[in-house]
Amino acid sequence: MRMDENGWVPVQVVVNFRLMTAITRDIPLILFTMRGYSQIVEVKGKKLRRRDTWHLWLSFWDNGKFISRNKETKLYFI
Repeated sequence: MRMDENGWVPVQVVVNFRLMTAITRDIPLILFTMRGYSQIVEVKGKKLRRRDTWHLWLSFWDNGKFISRNKETKLYFI
């Protein structure tokens, strides 16, 4: 899993997205832009997460079963 228990994702994961590689691979530029202009993403060091609703995107293990939360916070067993 790339997201930690607090919803943070290393910026390196985002840099490797196909659309992002077409725009830029400049990590300092991405962090600067997200810090200064994004109303959706927050930055902590070299990690990113969605503001306010980050906890809705967490996935976790429960008794050996993988559980994922969707936007409506319903639980799904995968």
